[in-house]
Formats: sequence, C-alpha cells, structure tokens
Amino acid sequence: LLGKWNLASELRVSGYDLAIILVPNPAYIFVSIWALISQRVIIQPDSSGITFRFMSRFATAVVKHKTGTLVMTTYLKTITDSISDLRRLHKELFYTRAAKEKVNAFLVKHGLIGDKPLIGISASAGNLMKAWQTEKIAHLADKLVDDHNAKVILFASDSDIDRDRVRQIKKEMNHEVVDTCGAFSLKELPALIKELNLFIGVDTGITYMA
Repeated sequence: LLGKWNLASELRVSGYDLAIILVPNPAYIFVSIWALISQRVIIQPDSSGITFRFMSRFATAVVKHKTGTLVMTTYLKTITDSISDLRRLHKELFYTRAAKEKVNAFLVKHGLIGDKPLIGISASAGNLMKAWQTEKIAHLADKLVDDHNAKVILFASDSDIDRDRVRQIKKEMNHEVVDTCGAFSLKELPALIKELNLFIGVDTGITYMA
C-alpha cells in the first residue's frame, strides 16, 4: 500500500493529465485517482472480478477487449483513441537549448548568419551505394553559390570515409563551403537543420530528419 501511495505521489508531482491503464488491475486505477490524474482510460476484458468492475466506474473511458483479439491490437486502439495526435503522421524532432547555442556559435564562426539562403547537402550516406558522386555534389554546390548566392553546408559524419569524401568535394569545387564533420552529434543535428532554407540529400537518415 505504501509503495502504491509513493507511486501516486510521484505521478501527482509530475502533473500528468492522462493515465492509460493497459493492465486490468484495480490498484492502477486507485493510483491514478490518488495522483489526481483527470483522465483515466482503462482496458476492460470480457471477464473481470467484482473489484475491477466496481473500480472501472471511476475511469473516464473504457476500451473493451474481446477474448481472441490480439492484446497488442487492443493496446494500440486504447492509445490512439486516447491521444488524437497519434492518428496523424506528422513527426517532430526536438533538441536542447545547449544544442541551439552550439549551432548559433557554429553559424557565427563560419559567417553563415545573414540574408543569404542557407542550404545543406548530404555529402554521404549510411549506405555508400546510395551516396552521390563527389563531382556531382561539387557541381551542385558551386551552382547554388553562383545562381542563388547561397551559403552551403556539407553534412557528413566524423568517419574517415566521410572526411575523405568531404575533402574530395571541396577539392573539386570553385567556392568555399563549410562542413559538419565532427562538429555535431546526431541528437544535435536537428537544431542545425532547422536553420536551413533547404536540405538536399539522398535516402539517408539526415534527409528524414530534415
């Protein structure tokens, strides 16, 4: 009982608005009530005990589980019915304030702040069979600078292969560009990508981030 009370206290401090109770256990309903969670969604199986049936009256929504149905199907229905945003395919990436500050310092250091379009190009790919030839990237980057007066950032990892590719691209270019080799971790990249006007890439992870 003490453990359940402590759990309820922790949940109350966090200020949750919704509890989704996937296990048909009266104790979890008690905990969500004690935690002052205003919305309490539960799964109710075909057969349940008297105590659970009584406690289910205190749920704000009930999802019926039919015997013979995959439990995972009922779980997913419970979650998607409770949170309408999960029905949308829109995705979000988040980054920390520290990542944002690091990106700002990077942009200032390399003279990338201003009115000129800021364009990122994927210089590599996780699967090198998907990567563009270096001469094509160099030609595209030069054309973006010449035709649109753009500032170009080459996105690449800190691996030896990526560093070699970036060096080759820069060697084949007529203009100077900036690269991200070793500058950012994967979780920091969204903060930089958000600053771009355009990202150009192949079928690779950073493209999906963008």
